[in-house]
Amino acid sequence: MKKCYINGIGVISAQKFVEHSFTKDLKCVSENLNFAQHPDYKEIISANQLRRMSSAVKMGIFSGLKAFQNAKIFDVDAIIIGTGLGCLSDSEKFLKNMIDNDEEFLTPTAFIQSTHNTVAAQIALQLKSNAYNFTYVNGGNSFESALLDGLMQIQSEESSNVLVGGIDEIAQRTHELYQLINVIKSTNNSVGARFAEGSTFFALSSEKNDDTFAEILDVKIINSITPNEIELFVTDFLKENQLDINSIDAFLIGKNDDERFDSFYDFFLQNEKSTVGVYKAFSGEYETASAYGLAIASEILKTQNFPSILKINQNSGKEFNYILLYNQFNGINHSLVLIKKC
Repeated sequence: MKKCYINGIGVISAQKFVEHSFTKDLKCVSENLNFAQHPDYKEIISANQLRRMSSAVKMGIFSGLKAFQNAKIFDVDAIIIGTGLGCLSDSEKFLKNMIDNDEEFLTPTAFIQSTHNTVAAQIALQLKSNAYNFTYVNGGNSFESALLDGLMQIQSEESSNVLVGGIDEIAQRTHELYQLINVIKSTNNSVGARFAEGSTFFALSSEKNDDTFAEILDVKIINSITPNEIELFVTDFLKENQLDINSIDAFLIGKNDDERFDSFYDFFLQNEKSTVGVYKAFSGEYETASAYGLAIASEILKTQNFPSILKINQNSGKEFNYILLYNQFNGINHSLVLIKKC
């Protein structure tokens, strides 16, 4: 069975875009809705194309092609994307036009670009790729579903180079509704999480090179478990990979500022031997924020530097060989991703 390596990463997030680092100058997100800090898209996408693209499409193409370029890959065998809500802005635009125009004289552009698989299709057009192209829409496990597919593609030797990503954008009306049902904070003191948007892509390959970040060992997802079942969920997963809890040098967990779900993280916070860090304080919450967490973890393994701003315990860890990522979204859609230093 082939090994699966991360050879290139492209990230657009609420943090300032930095070409070759995702942990430099990190600042905690402070707004209830945190928009992505966009790079100069004209570096990759022509001005004519940009005018017709929504935020999600621009972010997806840019970060996807950046991962592709950084991995020095010249051909891709599969493009696999996870998104929780898809191209929301175009969906809202089309529905608003329907209402405003009494369902008459509608142009199809916004509708065509509103489908969830638009980003994967647009990347394929940019790369002139006719390869396997798939988009997963599985809520908070959307990115992990795409990652698991990419991992299986590599391991089974169906593909040698796979582009995998997670992307979600903020849309005004939808996120106003999220605030009404307390998924997103409406005030600093209300329940809910601080939300954001972003796009993170990984160039996966069966062969490592001088720029390889990490090796992906395994991915596991489950829809619903209780906080008391987290320990068994983790230990069984590690046992399947011939490891135990003491083998893990660091945990990177998707803890946000929604206190209603803090009990899911107690097992990790009680660990006294491993470094424990968080990433959603910097990415914000959204359905595919776990992709940002994987980018952070991959850089930690490559550089062997765990920024203190990420840590929520005092364990330093002399060397990082294994990192385990845990995430949940709104109390459901739990996932584990295990990566290893190359």
